Amino acid sequence: MNSGLASLFFASKNYVEKVYAFEPFISTVEIAKGNFELNPHLSKKISISNSGISNRNAIITVPLFQEGSLEASVNEDFIKHHNFSSIENKATIIIQLKDIITIIDEITEIEKICDNKKLILKIDCEGEEYNIIERLSESNYFNKISVFLIEWHHKGPDSIVRTLKENDFKILLCPITTLDGNIIEEAGMIYAFK
Repeated sequence: MNSGLASLFFASKNYVEKVYAFEPFISTVEIAKGNFELNPHLSKKISISNSGISNRNAIITVPLFQEGSLEASVNEDFIKHHNFSSIENKATIIIQLKDIITIIDEITEIEKICDNKKLILKIDCEGEEYNIIERLSESNYFNKISVFLIEWHHKGPDSIVRTLKENDFKILLCPITTLDGNIIEEAGMIYAFK
């Protein structure tokens, strides 16, 4: 969820009935809540969970990042890759992770998802996207999802793209660029549609 801007964007669409937003870092959740309070007509469509999404249910300890950080991650490999485990103040935070399968099951039950309703997953979780896609693939849950919007990171897009194509998704790959037009090498977007 980060600061809640994408949640507000989706909530602003008439065809979106409900937005389920997940953010593992409590200080960032508070920023998002402040943004939602500024938009009460949209925030009533948003359900907030102070947890991260993963391929398992777990309680973990990770480095404490600055509020609203775009690099805040619960993924051990991502943290090591970017050397965040050696952050100067070495402060840590305990985070709850939820299994993507459990979340989809809960949302499907609450919202009575059926053929006339579509589930869209926006996955921007600083390295954990690889575990989430792998878990969905192992569990054969791709038939419950119509659209993916995924930000990939340090491992590249190939394994995610391959898995999505194997599950009959059409793929659009887009680079992420800086304001001066330079392509960011270690991140990009995958848009996948059925």
